[in-house]
Amino acid sequence: MLRMIQSLFVVLILISGCTTPYEKSYSDFRINEDTFSVTAKGNQHTSEEIVERYLFRRASEVTLANGFRFFVFVSQEDRTRVGSISSVSGQTHSYGQGNSMQSQGSGGGLTIPLVEPGKSVWIKCFKDRPASEGVVVDADKFLRDNVTATEKR
Repeated sequence: MLRMIQSLFVVLILISGCTTPYEKSYSDFRINEDTFSVTAKGNQHTSEEIVERYLFRRASEVTLANGFRFFVFVSQEDRTRVGSISSVSGQTHSYGQGNSMQSQGSGGGLTIPLVEPGKSVWIKCFKDRPASEGVVVDADKFLRDNVTATEKR
């Protein structure tokens, strides 16, 4: 019983923590002159809504940093990772890569599912508002309306 409590304590320490900070949540690169790939990811404490906000924020920053004002999403891909942390026979194991999970060991333990949300998009940028490109995001307006002064630091 003591081993089970110790294992549970270790599992809880492993999964405790904070939401992924914005500065560590994204990556981006240029595809061509006006098209960029932007990816935002979180940890198990980051909601899908926060990851989506990070994605829009970074896409807006990339748009403005490259001399554009507007962007549209050209493509998007779910990059959510699903896994689990398990305590079996007094030992803690972490499993999972991508959207698959594996389990190992014999019952009597505790398994906690982990979901790390992520999204990847390609954005096409424009200096002027395009006439018929679907949903158009004004990068400057998005940042003004959605990013506080504290977050801009």
